[in-house]
Amino acid sequence: ALSLARLKIKLLQLAFQRLFQRLDAAAGQAVWLVAPAGYGKSSLAASYAQARGHRCTWLRLSAADTDPASFVAHLSAVAGARLPTPQAEQLGDIAAFARRYFAALFAALPPSALLVLDEAES
Repeated sequence: ALSLARLKIKLLQLAFQRLFQRLDAAAGQAVWLVAPAGYGKSSLAASYAQARGHRCTWLRLSAADTDPASFVAHLSAVAGARLPTPQAEQLGDIAAFARRYFAALFAALPPSALLVLDEAES
């Protein structure tokens, strides 16, 4: 017998099949899920990761993440990888640091891994 939680996941997977197909078509690309709070973006991402067997690095954003150093520290922690940390002198060219950081992050993750930055609308 299926537990209630597993049954809910199965029902969500059925409801999300069309969206799963669109996400499959975008494999290897950045995808931004946009909708007001409460529309199921997080449920879609979690269900998709589970249904497709993708490792998921998930960061629930907070007000602290508007600071680049805090964001990088939080993202590195959930990724479970040793990644570059911004030094004070690098904050003047944060775009250059971000390019190096995200190149290192994506190199550290498995090719099929998903990166979810949740609560971005907050």
